[in-house]
Amino acid sequence: MSLLPTPTRLWLGGSACWGPAHPWGWLGAPPPGVPAGDRCHLSPPVLPSQLGKKIETVLMVYDCEGLGLKHLWKPAIDTYGELLSMFEENYPESLKRLFIIKAPKIFPVAYNLVKPLLSEDTRKKVVVLGSNWKEVLQQYIDPAQIPVEYGGTLTDPDGDPKCSSKINYGGDVPQHYYVRDQLSQQYEHTVMVNRGSSHQLEYEILFPGCVLR
Repeated sequence: MSLLPTPTRLWLGGSACWGPAHPWGWLGAPPPGVPAGDRCHLSPPVLPSQLGKKIETVLMVYDCEGLGLKHLWKPAIDTYGELLSMFEENYPESLKRLFIIKAPKIFPVAYNLVKPLLSEDTRKKVVVLGSNWKEVLQQYIDPAQIPVEYGGTLTDPDGDPKCSSKINYGGDVPQHYYVRDQLSQQYEHTVMVNRGSSHQLEYEILFPGCVLR
């Protein structure tokens, strides 16, 4: 999930987050033991100085285009749950509103998996927009601060309607960055255990939630 590094002036005040979140890179790339909260930053420190006021809330625009079965992978759901629980426990009032756009048919299934982790107040802030989502966004965000890709008038200096210099649209993280895969390879081996025999293995637990496969 990406944040516009330039001031995004909302009609209601605050800053805006745009884009998708990719569980594969989120889980595989960070070193073991890195808390979920250290894997993303929602409010860059430059915004208060540029806007002349303290930023205490954030409006999220979650683009669900491409959401599929691979995102319902249990470790990914657990990680999203960890992140949501962290915000619920420590920053319950930081979320101004969460707009869901381009929601596919599978979205209700995905949302029901994390819904129990959300308080009633937070659930009320989650709004799934229909085909008129571009018009709705302009009711909450200055159109001059919305990329053309999302129905506004903002472009990059080179005319890019997606404002790629301001929004990191992400994508699949190359697997050679996956730290956990590199760690697991150190322990992979094959052994044949005869019937009636036993074989004892010892493993060092590197981080909570390790699973033997």
